[in-house]
Amino acid sequence: MIEAIFEIVFEIIIQGGAEIIAEVVTHKSRKRRRARGIEPKPMNPVVAAVLWFALGALMGGGSLIFFPHSFIHSEGLRIANLILTPLMLGAIMALIGRKRLANGEETVPLDKFSNAALFALGMAGVRFFFAH
Repeated sequence: MIEAIFEIVFEIIIQGGAEIIAEVVTHKSRKRRRARGIEPKPMNPVVAAVLWFALGALMGGGSLIFFPHSFIHSEGLRIANLILTPLMLGAIMALIGRKRLANGEETVPLDKFSNAALFALGMAGVRFFFAH
């Protein structure tokens, strides 16, 4: 039982870490663009969804270089991870976004539940199918 908890926690840490890296890069990129006088243009939500999912899948592929095996060995837990981790990470990123707004800080697309959950789903999907 304890082993299963550690397996899930390690997998969540990998996926959450990738999401945090993506958010930090997005924030820094947006700050640099604003410093040069370039304002971000609103993106079509469908296109944005596809791009965040694809970026998550790319990060999932990149994670396989360092962690080629899933930390979760049970097939049932791997399926649960595929469903629950994106929902959990989406909720966490949405909370971070709300905190940023409350503090008067700028938010980025990953600070929204849907974008963060799609990013995490892309990553979790790649890890589900290719990390064994």
